[in-house]
Amino acid sequence: EYPAKLKGSFYQDPNAVFPIVGDYVTFLLNPQGDSTILSVCERSTVLKRPDQSGHAIGYVKTMVEQEMVANFDYVFIHYLPPFLHYYLSLYFLEIASDLNGKCCQV
Repeated sequence: EYPAKLKGSFYQDPNAVFPIVGDYVTFLLNPQGDSTILSVCERSTVLKRPDQSGHAIGYVKTMVEQEMVANFDYVFIHYLPPFLHYYLSLYFLEIASDLNGKCCQV
C-alpha cells in the first residue's frame, strides 16, 4: 500500500472513472511522499447501491447509483430484522435450558 492522490485530469474529465475500494490502478510511485494515480484499470465486478443524495425518498428527483466495491469474488448478505433476532435468541436459550446437563452425561 502506498499513499496516493489522483492525477489532476480526473477532476477535469466529466467521464472520468474515480477509483473505489478494490480497484486496480496504474500509478507513478513516489517513495518520498504521495504517489500519483494515473488511471483505473478495467473492473471485473462492481457492487452498487442507490444514492438519494441525502434526500428523503419522497423528495428525490433523480436516483443515481453509488459504486461501493470493485473486483470482488463473493458477497455475503446477513440480515435479520431486530425482532427476529430477539425471538431466535429466546428460542435458543429455551433449548439450552432444556438440554442443560442431559447431553453430556456419562
